[in-house]
Amino acid sequence: YFEERRESILHLAEQMTGELTRRSTARRRRASVSVVSKVTGVFERQPSGPDLRDLARSIAEERSRVETVVNSIGDGVAFYDLLGRSVLYNDQALDMVAQLEGAADIRHLHDVMYAVVATAGPDRAPDDNRRLAHEMIEDLLIRGRNTGFLVEVGEERKRYYQVSLTVVRRADSGSSASAIGIACVLSDVSIYEQITEYKD
Repeated sequence: YFEERRESILHLAEQMTGELTRRSTARRRRASVSVVSKVTGVFERQPSGPDLRDLARSIAEERSRVETVVNSIGDGVAFYDLLGRSVLYNDQALDMVAQLEGAADIRHLHDVMYAVVATAGPDRAPDDNRRLAHEMIEDLLIRGRNTGFLVEVGEERKRYYQVSLTVVRRADSGSSASAIGIACVLSDVSIYEQITEYKD
């Protein structure tokens, strides 16, 4: 009895296994001709996107083009992220910041603004200058108030720099776009100040 039973179970198992194998083969065959599998096959056959070296090379080329454009501007220009770290600046900005009070590090917006405020008001206490510089950056980021003022540098040969801070917004989103950075522009306006002094 047990022998017959075992053979019966084996026979049943073979039938079930064969049926399952046949069904899975039929499913695979149907899947290979389905629209989804054809589309998936097309994507699998297409080459993948550019590799990491190509992306790094294209980013370096784009940065080089942007630096060339920024360095061709006559004014000093520095771009900062929202944390006040420099993203890009030109040689003119570096030269102008070097003429400000203290050892300003152009890589940090707070240092630059402190130097600008200290140069504009040398009679103020250092803590007052720091507070004023911080308030100006805060006004710019929180309230969207662009700021600008005139700074006089040099003892014998006076130079006048117009310093302006502006919020940089996404280009494609209009005036309600979120801020993505800060632009600091330092313009040498010495000739205009000299003309004004001459007229007076």
